[in-house]
Formats: sequence, structure tokens, C-alpha cells
Amino acid sequence: MLKKCVICGKKFNSKNGIITCSDICYEMRKKKILEKNELIRQNKLKREHKKCPVCSKMFEVNRNHLVYCSAECREVATKDKKKKYFKKYYSENRDKIIENNSINQRKRAKTKI
Repeated sequence: MLKKCVICGKKFNSKNGIITCSDICYEMRKKKILEKNELIRQNKLKREHKKCPVCSKMFEVNRNHLVYCSAECREVATKDKKKKYFKKYYSENRDKIIENNSINQRKRAKTKI
């Protein structure tokens, strides 16, 4: 997959989600991250704050990939996503699901006899 290096902007073939084009760019990125973390530890740089999409509470971000403020909010969001997905799936495949259920019921009735 062709990607753009996050350090120098050069395009390169990426494998396994790699985001830098060379070892030099990788080391430069690592150094930047370490410097940023050191500034945060020394309280010279404030941590990022995000707004939780579930409860709308502001929270401090320890890691860049965090989206929700707590495990409870993450679970609520996951349940909502699953509920929407299955509702859409059922509406699109309703006839097929009903047909499969009736076939399975007939098979169970035959085995009971």
C-alpha cells in the first residue's frame, strides 16, 4: 500500500501499518514522541483533552487512540453500534431469516417424532 511518510512526506510502500519511510524517519519520530512525553511529565506541556461522545464529559487523553472517557461509556457505545448493525441487518435480510427459522423448526419437529 502506498503511504506518505509522517516525518518527511515522501511516498513509500507500507507493510504492516508502518507510517515512516526509513529507519532515520522512524528514529526522528520516536525522538519527537519521547520529547513530548518528557515535557508532559515535567508539566511544561499540558495533555490533550477530548469530549466523550457518549456523556459529553471532557477527559484527559493519555493515549492518542482513546475515544471514550471510561469503560462504561465504551460499552454503551459498543452496545449502540451493535444494536444499529443488527437492526439494519435484520431489515435487509428479514425474509431469509424467517425462512431459515421455519426450516429449522420443521427439522426439530421431525426429530422429536
